[in-house]
Amino acid sequence: MRIRIGGAFGIPVYLHWTFFLLPLWVMWTYQDNSPFSLAVTLTGVLLVFACIVLHEFGHALTARYFGIDTQDVTLYPIGGVARLTRMTDKPLEEILIAVAGPAVNVVIAILLSCVLLPVAAYDINLVEHTFAGSLAKFVLIMNVVLVLFNMLPLFPMDGGRVFRALLSFGLGHYRATQIAVGVGLGLTILIGFTGLLFNFISPMFLVVALFVFLAGQAELQAARYREYHRAQPDDEPLTVLPVRPEWNRYPGQPAPQSPPLIFQPKISVYTWDNLTGTWRPEPGTRP
Repeated sequence: MRIRIGGAFGIPVYLHWTFFLLPLWVMWTYQDNSPFSLAVTLTGVLLVFACIVLHEFGHALTARYFGIDTQDVTLYPIGGVARLTRMTDKPLEEILIAVAGPAVNVVIAILLSCVLLPVAAYDINLVEHTFAGSLAKFVLIMNVVLVLFNMLPLFPMDGGRVFRALLSFGLGHYRATQIAVGVGLGLTILIGFTGLLFNFISPMFLVVALFVFLAGQAELQAARYREYHRAQPDDEPLTVLPVRPEWNRYPGQPAPQSPPLIFQPKISVYTWDNLTGTWRPEPGTRP
């Protein structure tokens, strides 16, 4: 179930019902912190998801430049997804569409830095101990995290798509997808093992890992389907040919009914001629 919350450029934006689990998780995690810290975090999370919407529109508008429409943008607790009507098989287009999202977060981080750095230079307390300063700092850090995390080669995330596109220059789309999915899964397992080893793994990472696995497998199946149909020859056009059985025709006997029709490729269409008592080809077809 999804709830529409708006849209832009003809692209609707939805909230998935699981999104509402995120503020509950934040409040549970920060229940021992001060009300100030909880308020900054909750407000910051909402602003970060506004940045994620802009991130997804970066993908969508770049895809539109290449003639690919976007059905909608949906926000989940782990991020956003822009559903394109089709995926490009051109590596350069895929790279540009993939990096357009993180590029939006880079711009946001630069703009916030241009505001926060002079303020911090004037008085660091205005950043550390005020609601607006703490909120801007939180959003700045999260945008940097979004850029770094999205550019990891975790297919089908942005970095994984760039990795797949670079591989496909020499290996082809399907083989590159196989390798990108395998590398993304292996890197996810490695990060998870490292997190368990140093005790910094979180339930949110487990959800992201599950998403990477399931979405990667879905992309691999789609690539396998496209590769299969690309390898099949085009079907030959079908025309109609009657089966002409042998029979004896006496004077005055009515012409026999047309026999049943079967389909064969590239054969002309024949009909019964009562005047000559023979089969003749239809006009516009070859005998």
